Amino acid sequence: MAREGLRMDERAASLLSVLPSWPEGWPEGLGQVREIRLRAGCPAQLMGEGGEWLGREVLSEDWIEHAADALAAHSLYARDEELRQGYLSLADGSRAGVCGRFAVEDGHIRRVTAIRSLCVRVAQAREGCADGIMPFLYDGGRPLSALILGAPGLGKTTMLRDAARQLSRGTAWGGGVCVALADERRELAGGGALDVGPRTDVMEGCPRAEAVGMLVRAMAPRVIATDELGGEADAAAVLDAARCGVSVLATAHAPSIEAAKARQALRPLFEAGVFDRMIVLSGGAGRVEGVYDGAGRALIGGEGETWIPE
Repeated sequence: MAREGLRMDERAASLLSVLPSWPEGWPEGLGQVREIRLRAGCPAQLMGEGGEWLGREVLSEDWIEHAADALAAHSLYARDEELRQGYLSLADGSRAGVCGRFAVEDGHIRRVTAIRSLCVRVAQAREGCADGIMPFLYDGGRPLSALILGAPGLGKTTMLRDAARQLSRGTAWGGGVCVALADERRELAGGGALDVGPRTDVMEGCPRAEAVGMLVRAMAPRVIATDELGGEADAAAVLDAARCGVSVLATAHAPSIEAAKARQALRPLFEAGVFDRMIVLSGGAGRVEGVYDGAGRALIGGEGETWIPE
């Protein structure tokens, strides 16, 4: 249930305002909204810092289709490439996951034929959320490579964005450096809507592996930041960047270092010792379980303890 006294944040309210008419009305009292979940045949679901809100009215499949088109600025089926990958990137840096019926030919997804569910992850530009981990991202003023790990929904992208912004701007532990963002899904910089620092170059919409290689060759960054490492091509591009002397700041889905090492695509990065630091998020959005060195030794936290960076 929503808590009284909390007003919905402007970014979530703006996203909800573009959706088709909703006679039930959206709630107040959720504060910072993290996710908006819309499913055909079910009521709307919102999750925020003030709790969860579940509507009373059931959404129709037609309403979901119109909602998806509205979120895509009424150019839904001009976004086939994104839809085939199961998402829509939104203008403010948020992302809508898409679920429904897909047409497959010769083992490849060709198009979406019906959208039945949307999961909008609301972009949260929380400046300062990475303050607590920043001292661990330097060695004598030199930026280190770091991997942020955690289950979905724990704020990996938000922390990555703020860490990249601070590296670009400069901190008490090191001066500002040139940062390059490989922003395939337009979540990190939000198409220029989010502050990612004054020394940051952004390549958006380009496949992650290709973007990393292009940024190394063309922009001469000191740090490359990218979100959601997953495939072998991503890992190969990051490994090549590290061998070129570029520090890498990245995220990956894994609840622990052990789970990340067990992922076949990530294994070469651990074997090569690419990451000097590993930050594990756990226990709630934005909460850090521990910061570890490249060998997996805890520098702070660990052993199930959860702390919130200050």
